[in-house]
Amino acid sequence: MKRSITYAGRLERLFANLIDTLILVIPSLAIASLFKGNPVAILGTFMASLAYYTYFTASHWQATPGKRLLSLYVIRTDGFSLTRRDALERFLAYSLPSLPLYTSLVPEEVAPLLVFWLSLIWFVPILVTPERAGYHDRLCNTRVIVGRL
Repeated sequence: MKRSITYAGRLERLFANLIDTLILVIPSLAIASLFKGNPVAILGTFMASLAYYTYFTASHWQATPGKRLLSLYVIRTDGFSLTRRDALERFLAYSLPSLPLYTSLVPEEVAPLLVFWLSLIWFVPILVTPERAGYHDRLCNTRVIVGRL
């Protein structure tokens, strides 16, 4: 008998993300203090986030520590666990709305506002769709569920 899928709720996903952000503050501050004002600091914090999200999401946990604490798991839409490549692609898709912050193509004064609107568009489907899937999930054929399959 196949188990029914319960998609992670809005607040659960938000709190899991906040926990992961708090965890990532530690390495980010260490990298920032090590490379004070150097562009390497930005790259280093991005790489730390990339490693964190890719490693944990593709591991046997199928979740970052924040998601794991709330019994949330990331799966592919076919029900299987994510491979490292799947997890990497999902993180990169998740990061797309923040790209204007890291480019010289967008004026510095405009970039934060642009990121706000892009993020709103990118993540609002989590609030309004039955599967609670943002565009990064749709693009990568992933879903966040409650409990393991």
